[in-house]
Amino acid sequence: MRLFIGIALPATVRQALSGAAKTMESRMPGRYVPMENYHITLAFLGETDADGLARARRAMTCAAANQCAVPLALDRPGYFGRRENAILYAGITGWDALARIDQLLRQELRNVGLAFDPKPFRPHITLARHVCILPDILNAPLPPVCFPAKGLTLFHSTRIDGVLTYLPLAEAVFPEIS
Repeated sequence: MRLFIGIALPATVRQALSGAAKTMESRMPGRYVPMENYHITLAFLGETDADGLARARRAMTCAAANQCAVPLALDRPGYFGRRENAILYAGITGWDALARIDQLLRQELRNVGLAFDPKPFRPHITLARHVCILPDILNAPLPPVCFPAKGLTLFHSTRIDGVLTYLPLAEAVFPEIS
């Protein structure tokens, strides 16, 4: 199974982003991500067997145990790669707190002996691939949507009827800390 751990987004955030993405798509064609697949990736695990799945769940549970909900908000769009063939994304504010959770999650993954992609954490929500970026789009703010990251989700990246789909397999909710 191809797995990754991330932050699932509330439906209201996915809908707001979908509307913004449709507006961008009218000016910047590309391969746009279905709103059901919007998320924030923390750790990409890649191909993992059943034992690795169990270890990933254990690492998530440990990493989430002493956390609390993290307030986040959509920020400006940005891109990775070359402007003429880019990955378009929605930026996130409040990611310094997410970076601490990501560090803890990665340490827990090491503790259970599970490999992951070591690329540095760059929180974003991928909106499209293979986009030719227009600079004025990057100055347009996204909808002013605030939302809490309430836990970690283990996703299975798979194809269903030829469509890339991210299926949630497990969740580790951040406890209410008073």
